[in-house]
Amino acid sequence: MDFPLEIASPAEPPPALLRGLGAQPVWVGRNRLDYVVEVASEDVLRSLKPDLSALAPIETRGFVVTAPAAPPRGSRYDYALRFFGPRVGIPEDMVTGTAHCALAPYWRDKFADGRTMFTAFQASPRGGFVSVRIEGDRVMIGGMAVTVLRGTLLA
Repeated sequence: MDFPLEIASPAEPPPALLRGLGAQPVWVGRNRLDYVVEVASEDVLRSLKPDLSALAPIETRGFVVTAPAAPPRGSRYDYALRFFGPRVGIPEDMVTGTAHCALAPYWRDKFADGRTMFTAFQASPRGGFVSVRIEGDRVMIGGMAVTVLRGTLLA
């Protein structure tokens, strides 16, 4: 898939975000779609039990929460994430392609080696790996897909 970069700029987190996530952020940013929140570790990320009713009133599509991959898992992927979108009816998304529009440039700038290709793991209940590549002002995202719905459109 081919998406535009959606760089997140540093932002002051609303108090409800801090209450709702239940974890102290390392960094908080915002782009036109979402809040992006880095937490201290992948273990913190995986243990989140967000208060979705506290997050839902915040005017945003969702919350992309991320952390660097923890060893030894870090040998398989570079960063982990979870996505919560209670305001738009998504308690937790299983695998969120558009989250990488913000995460790819964020982690590019965090890693000191100048890389533009990453492997990410979404630590949702189903989980999923994606490959991510920055090409200019675009983010290329690939991975295995799971069909969750089939249908036919009738005229």
